[in-house]
Amino acid sequence: MDSTMAKKDFSTESAVNALVSTGMKKNTAKVLIHLAIHKTTTSDEVERVFGLGQPGVSASIHDLDDRGWIRIKQVKGTGKGRPKHTYFLSKPFSSIIEEIEAWERARAAAILSNVSDLKSMAEESPQ
Repeated sequence: MDSTMAKKDFSTESAVNALVSTGMKKNTAKVLIHLAIHKTTTSDEVERVFGLGQPGVSASIHDLDDRGWIRIKQVKGTGKGRPKHTYFLSKPFSSIIEEIEAWERARAAAILSNVSDLKSMAEESPQ
């Protein structure tokens, strides 16, 4: 494996881990990073690339869709069966990261406010 590939793998893994640290489910983070890199994907591709089962892929797609981060395009399949879909980001990846940053800043502010309240309570309570 060349050093470029190793660096890419490490960066992708690091990005997934960073998203997971914000509370995002790991499979959802994998799909999001995959879309950021490849621009479009299908359920079959995600299943193959990450070794996930169909239920896991569907849950991740629903999570991203609920956040308003992806668009779903139905693709005409050959023959009968379930319809096929192509997924792509509904906004630039940088905008998604800005949303995550805003949520994380709000979460950190709430935590710090709670800690401040606890400090005040500790100072007011008899020793």
